[in-house]
Amino acid sequence: MKLLILNLISTCLFTPCIAQLSKPVTVTYEFIKVSTNLINSRPVNIQLTTDDISYYFRQDYHNRDKISKTDSLILVEMITNKSQDTTSWKIQEIPNVYIVRNNKIRYKNSAKYQKEKDSINYLLKDKLNQPCNYGNLSKEIVYSVSKPIFNKTNTLALVQYEILNCKNEGYIYVRLYKLNNELWTEVDVLLSLKRETTCFAPTRIK
Repeated sequence: MKLLILNLISTCLFTPCIAQLSKPVTVTYEFIKVSTNLINSRPVNIQLTTDDISYYFRQDYHNRDKISKTDSLILVEMITNKSQDTTSWKIQEIPNVYIVRNNKIRYKNSAKYQKEKDSINYLLKDKLNQPCNYGNLSKEIVYSVSKPIFNKTNTLALVQYEILNCKNEGYIYVRLYKLNNELWTEVDVLLSLKRETTCFAPTRIK
């Protein structure tokens, strides 16, 4: 045992020991924000297709000014070769929101929750625990959000947002973000869908 420790110390004196001693780092997605600050713990999959990207540029000529031809090709590559992370959200990944599982807040020991818990719990009780009937079809307050998909250089990111009511009706958006000067900014909404119980599949909003 002593020999092993001495070998490790001697190795560290002459070579970097980061790989041996470092812990996994959790990536933070501070650009992911929703109006209610409530996100479902289970992420959704991004539904964007190459046809959706083609439609985006056809519907409005000015969209070509928002996204360069090079970036549009990168987008196609991103969704063609996408590998989506479906593991549950962690508070370290999105510290600016509350994570909800089974209509209850997770990570209640956070300082943010302790400060706002009364109003948040009232909102959850008032909106989520009511019976689902004709008179209670108001828009849901908990967003379902995908884990981001990045390009190879980590300068572009796609995120899907869903906000549905208790009848599984609502809206789906796919947003594109770009890294500029170490700051993530939203470029545009690439896909907007409206889901209705009378429709087999979501329909485009625009």
